[in-house]
Amino acid sequence: MEHAVNPPHTLEQAVNPPHTLEQAVNPPHSAASSQPTTHSGACSQPTTHSGTSSQPTTHSRTSSQPTTHSGASSQPTTNSGASSQPSTHSEASSQPTTHSGASSQPTTHSEASSQPTTHSGASSQPTTHSGASSQPTTHSGASSQPSTHSGASSQPTTHSGASSQPTTHSGASSQPTTHSGASSQPTTHSGASSQPTAHSGASSQPTAHSGASSQPTAHSGACSQPTAHSGACSQPTAHSGASSQPTAHSGASSSQPTAHSGASSQPTAHSGASSQPTTHSGASSQPTTHSGASSQATTHSGASSQPTTHSGASSQPTTHSGTSSQPTTHSGASSQPTTHSGASSQPTTHSGTSSQPTTHSGASSQPTTHSGASSQPTTHSEASSQPTTHSEATSSQPTTHSGASSQPTTHSGASSQPTTHSGASSQPTTHAGASSQPTTHSGASSQPTTHSGASSQPTTHSGASSQPTTHSGASSQPTTHSGASSQPTTH
Repeated sequence: MEHAVNPPHTLEQAVNPPHTLEQAVNPPHSAASSQPTTHSGACSQPTTHSGTSSQPTTHSRTSSQPTTHSGASSQPTTNSGASSQPSTHSEASSQPTTHSGASSQPTTHSEASSQPTTHSGASSQPTTHSGASSQPTTHSGASSQPSTHSGASSQPTTHSGASSQPTTHSGASSQPTTHSGASSQPTTHSGASSQPTAHSGASSQPTAHSGASSQPTAHSGACSQPTAHSGACSQPTAHSGASSQPTAHSGASSSQPTAHSGASSQPTAHSGASSQPTTHSGASSQPTTHSGASSQATTHSGASSQPTTHSGASSQPTTHSGTSSQPTTHSGASSQPTTHSGASSQPTTHSGTSSQPTTHSGASSQPTTHSGASSQPTTHSEASSQPTTHSEATSSQPTTHSGASSQPTTHSGASSQPTTHSGASSQPTTHAGASSQPTTHSGASSQPTTHSGASSQPTTHSGASSQPTTHSGASSQPTTHSGASSQPTTH
């Protein structure tokens, strides 16, 4: 345990890894043309990974109110590969990870109790979902394209451990899944170039890394140059895609990372063509996402658990909602609420039991980030993206946050099917299909790993009496789909 909290390497090594700054800014490896970055911190090392087109995800607590925002050309935090689907997560000490695809550059962030948020892309499509009898609706902006999907052999996995470090990976065409509660009706959507965000907690060690003193790596897209960062115990990293400029953040315990973008700025996240980010929320729930046929779903949370997200090439994230929540997403002409995705990605937003997240966007607006003692929401925007969101009543206040024990995660495999979940104290899990190989892990300093297969297919599901609806704006094209042997899960 001591090794997990105090890895063998010195703090100096954690803050100033042996490799040179040049190596940090232009790491020896690349994803597509990207230049990943590595980071390290005493106790937390979030990592990002990329598949071909991964898509990140965001999550929120039960009564939390996450918000995402976007500016005209801004690019939100998450990243995606060609079709991969990263996920974001938050927890008191949880550490979500994001990943990216070919040129995508996921971002990871961490903070003692920080709570990053991911948001939309240019034509991204928000999604809303609802709980037991809720009936979420999805909507799209001018060119948004929401979708729901299902796959045949996805394989979710969940994991947890005090200081465990799950890892996820992605395959080439994974497809996350959307699910709904008893009567809930989740929807997934995608935008053109939107990018969700990923975040992490204080001493967690998300993603795909190694043990106590692992050091996650972030990567960037074609021309982007990711950045690496470090904090006392948390080291979030941001990366960017093709000309994007990722942002990384970290703070010891009270730091508040934020990702933002200006007109042409490119915040942290990136997206691939068909990526599909996911969002989740739950009071203390720990959602999990999983992967496709050969994919290996991911892991998730514990007291200091470290959820991970992953994506595959065409993976598709999932969304879920709590018991009685009824989030709604909306969009303006070019706005793209809630989740965001790559070209054809299908992001999703969700809400917890009584949470009412809201997102907003403006034509040339620039998202905002916020922070509080223990919450650190982040906003990001994509070129024409319109952040997402959801909200319930008129007086709701969107905020991004995380709960102490909630750790939602989304992941996807090659055609994997991640799942997200939420519930007051529920711990949803998604599971696998025919050839899937889910993994679970746990242990004080365990390091679970997830992987994805190549042709898995995401799944969408709904409850007994659910009635999901999709809607679109001017040119939007929402879609719903289902798979044949998919294995949906509700939580």
